Parts: sequence; structure tokens; C-alpha cells
Amino acid sequence: MSEDTGDTPPVDGHGPKRGRRRLSWIGGGVALVLVAGGIVAVPQIVHAQRVSEYAELVSLRDTAFADRAQAEATLEAAMALTLAQQSETGVLAQRLADLGQTPEPILPAQHAGELAAAGEAVASVIGEATEPEQQRAQAHERLVAGVAELQAQDQAARAEAEAAGEELPEPLAPASYLSLDIDAAAAVIGAEPVAEKVRAVADGDVTPELIEETRTEVASIEEETADLAALIRTEEQRMAEFTGAIESTVPTLRAAAEGAAAVAPQLVEHAPKAPDASNVAVTAAHQAQEIASTEDAARILDGLAAYVEAARAAQAEHEAVVQREAAEAAARAEAERRQNANREGNSGGGSKGSRLCSRYRPSPGGGGSLVLVYC
Repeated sequence: MSEDTGDTPPVDGHGPKRGRRRLSWIGGGVALVLVAGGIVAVPQIVHAQRVSEYAELVSLRDTAFADRAQAEATLEAAMALTLAQQSETGVLAQRLADLGQTPEPILPAQHAGELAAAGEAVASVIGEATEPEQQRAQAHERLVAGVAELQAQDQAARAEAEAAGEELPEPLAPASYLSLDIDAAAAVIGAEPVAEKVRAVADGDVTPELIEETRTEVASIEEETADLAALIRTEEQRMAEFTGAIESTVPTLRAAAEGAAAVAPQLVEHAPKAPDASNVAVTAAHQAQEIASTEDAARILDGLAAYVEAARAAQAEHEAVVQREAAEAAARAEAERRQNANREGNSGGGSKGSRLCSRYRPSPGGGGSLVLVYC
């Protein structure tokens, strides 16, 4: 065997040339594999991005569902509270109108007129009474029932505390619907927002069409929530109108309370037959004056109404005493007239048959007695 020195000419298909061809074939095969792998990898990457985008949209959808449910519950409470405040404002407007009919000397005519005008102004804010829509009426019923339940709990707690000689607990029920806000009303109603939830599809089922559909759904839910928020703001505006109308009456009520305290002592002069009741009215007038230093229109109205009621009671008692005394005087006059008539008859005046005469009446067994007979 001859020694290969590297100088032997290559034979076709053999030697270094064949080696180069093998390397070239191997390199080309690797390139084909890489290209083929790329064809598979690119769709996987794109799909993974779509799955991530869909997962984010699903999270946004869940949040949108929760926001809408919360807005629905808030709107329900707002609608209930608006109707309750409207009703309460109507009552206050009527009470103002009633106070406006108070005559002198209980209230000065000027203050009575101002109270009447204030009642009309508040009533104009309420508007004409209309039948509430079913959703509002049902929510209002739930709110009223919830407040009634809290009032019952307060009553039981007070009774228990009084029996135990303990300090009375703070009330749970609101003193007024006008003092409630929407969140408090929602708590009284006890409505828990229930968010809708849609199960996400499997990663393998995510398609561009599904992504676009989910994106549209999120936008639609968010738009509904925005509409609900606008309705809530409308309810808030109505409630602000009610509270604003009531607050605007404070100066009028305060002036009327001051006027009441000034004229109350005159009740003693105008109702002298009821001194105790008149003094009660004077005390009520001073209490109304003290309450008038607050900014609570309802409280001032309560104090002023209590004074007017006490003053009317003093006047009624005075009038009752006057009428009773007049009746007693008339009865005495009638008795005196009859007595005088009898005297005239006994003295010979008057018509025959109306005088009393004495006659002797014999007894069957003998004897007799004097009797009085008409003659």
C-alpha cells in the first residue's frame, strides 16, 4: 500500500471534494430545519400574545361587570332615597303653610306671611305629585321597611337599657330621610351588588374574533355603567334641590322664632283665664328661640310648631273657661228669675192657679193638717 502524501489527484466522488459536498449538504439541511422550525414558532408566539390579550380583556370585563352591579345598587338606593326625601320635604312644606295661618297675637302677621311664602317656595321645588315608577316604588318600600326595622331595634334597646338602669344607646334609625346619604340608604336597604361573570374560554379556543367580541363587550358594559352614573347624578341633583329648599327656610324660621319669643308674654294678657297654659306657651317660645340658633330647619320648625300648639291650647283653655263662666252666669240668672217669679206668685201677683195657698185637709180618723195647694 502506497503512502498517501496528499499529492494523489482526487478521484470523482472521492477525496476532499466529496468531503466538501457532504459538508455543504449538511449545512443546507440545518438551514431547512431552522426554516421549518421558524414556520412553526411564529404562530405559537402570535397565539400566546392573543391569549395574553384575551386574559387582560377578561379581567377588564370582570371589573366592568362589578362596576355596573355597584352602579345598579347605588341607583336603586338613590331612587328610594329621592322619593323618601321628596315626601318628607312635602310634609315640611305643608307644616310651613300651616304655620303661615297662625293668627295674632300668637305670631306677628309679618312672620306668619313669610312662613306661608316659604312653604309655597318649598312646595314649588317638589312639583306636582306623580305616581312613581315601579322600580322606584319598590326600592322606596324596602327603604321604609328597613328604617322601620331599625326603629324597632332602637325601641327594644332603649327598653332594655332602661330596665337595666343603663345609659340609653345611640339610635340606629335615622331621625330624618333628609339626613341620609345614598351610601347610608344602600346600607339600610341591604342590597348587595351581584356582578355578572362569564367564564373565559380555554387558551386553545382564543381567536382574533373572540378578542374583538370581548373588547366590544367591555366597551358596552362600561357605557351602561356611565349611563347609570348619569342617572345617579340626576337623583343626587334632585336631593340637593330638596335639602337646599329646606335650608333656605332657616332665616325665615329663625325670624319667626324670635318674633314668637317677643309676643309670647302677651298671651298672659289675652288668655287671663288660663295662666298656667299661657306660661307653658311662653316657655315653649323661649325654647324655640334657643333652637333657632342652629342651622337645622326641621328642628327649628319643630320648636316653633310646639310653641304655636301650646299657644293655641292656652287660647282654647281661656275660651273654654269664658264659655263655662258665661253658662254658669246664665244658669244663675235663670234661677234668680224663677225665684223672683215664685215670690211674685206668693205675694198675690201672677195669674190664678199659679199661687200657693194653704188649706186644711181633714184626716179620716179625725183631725187634719194644713197643706199647700195651687189656688
